[in-house]
Amino acid sequence: MLPNGVLPMILAASETATHAAHSTSGRGHASSSDLHEMLSYSSHAFHLSPTHHVMMATSAAVLITMTLALIRAMAGPTVFDRVLALNMFGTKTVLFICVVSFVTARTDFLDLALLYSLMNFIGMVALLRFTQYRSFGEEPA
Repeated sequence: MLPNGVLPMILAASETATHAAHSTSGRGHASSSDLHEMLSYSSHAFHLSPTHHVMMATSAAVLITMTLALIRAMAGPTVFDRVLALNMFGTKTVLFICVVSFVTARTDFLDLALLYSLMNFIGMVALLRFTQYRSFGEEPA
């Protein structure tokens, strides 16, 4: 079973190859006008709106900032720098889940993002409490 969207890409690629083999130049490769025609066909075959292009760019930017946050978490000189980087990573993960939810038109991902944000908050509070008091129990007298 192929995932959604894979079959149109395979069909577009096979039709593009067939078109290149039977191009108007007759040489077995596509001319510049043939390439222009193939590119315009492939953009219609995938049905991506400008909004989807913006969301894909947003997803890439969020993934880059998540990577930078992980690098900061590993290289942070103090514990609080690492905690801040991990909090930023959790927040960017929630943002990424929301963007994926919008692109795939699945609103159930928003419930997962809300759950992840609550877990991120509770985890950060517990981690900061542990770094300050060295235990999760009662505060020392």
